[in-house]
Amino acid sequence: MDRIIFAWDCDAGFVGHVKYALGKVRGRSCSLCDLSYAGLRPSNEFEACRASLPVPIVPVYRDELSPSLAAEIGGAFPSVVLDVAGKLTTLLGPGDIASMKTFAELEAALRRAVSPANGQSATDRDLD
Repeated sequence: MDRIIFAWDCDAGFVGHVKYALGKVRGRSCSLCDLSYAGLRPSNEFEACRASLPVPIVPVYRDELSPSLAAEIGGAFPSVVLDVAGKLTTLLGPGDIASMKTFAELEAALRRAVSPANGQSATDRDLD
């Protein structure tokens, strides 16, 4: 596995973050952002997880999607996608992420994905 992609349900940059903050006040938010951030900054849990995983977590904003990532998630934001040698596989979709109440639940799913199980990496198993 080369990387874990967090496809955020918000746009990049200062304006994107301001739009997100205004949307959050109006009741629209990104459940992946809510789990991973504490206010405007990444949470300590998220930063510790990023530092300890054997593969990088790469954030990608809605307005920065590559064509292959856009095709993989099909507009389903937020999503967590595994990248193995350029082959993208969705690990968690919006419903999966929305059902998580704590970052610890998200971290457990990430660790399962990158940990060997029965001699196979998660990317060698059927993740559907």
